[in-house]
Formats: sequence, C-alpha cells, structure tokens
Amino acid sequence: YLQGMDLILAEGFKSLNLPKIEVFRKEGDHPEPIAIGDENLTAFVTDTKLNPGVPVFELNDYEAISAFIENTYLKPDIL
Repeated sequence: YLQGMDLILAEGFKSLNLPKIEVFRKEGDHPEPIAIGDENLTAFVTDTKLNPGVPVFELNDYEAISAFIENTYLKPDIL
C-alpha cells in the first residue's frame, strides 16, 4: 500500500509509542502542549517561549524544521 516511502508524517496518534513533533500555538485549541513530558517528543514547533528540552522551532521556520526531520529520520538510515 505505501511502498517506496522513506517517511510518513501523520497527525494524531498521541497515545502511541512513536516519535513526535508537537506543533503548539498559543492561540490554538489546547491551553497547554499535549506531548510535554512524553519520552517520544523529538521536537517542538511553537509561537511561545516554552522549551520542553528538545529542539524548538518557530512556526514558520520551514527550512530548519525540514532539515531536522531529514537529519533525524532519514540520514541515520543511510549510514
């Protein structure tokens, strides 16, 4: 079904034991981040000053976010 894929990004799956990148907006639906404290949180994208101890990116920093995803999830498999 998904042959030849290097990476799949999916929304949801909060309770599964999978790597997570949380996108948290101060004006969003949740008053607090959902994945803070989750050992699977690998990055945090936000318009706040929160720092959960993982790499933090601004909402519109597409280049840095995509570089993080590539370096974290794709390049290790090449080595």
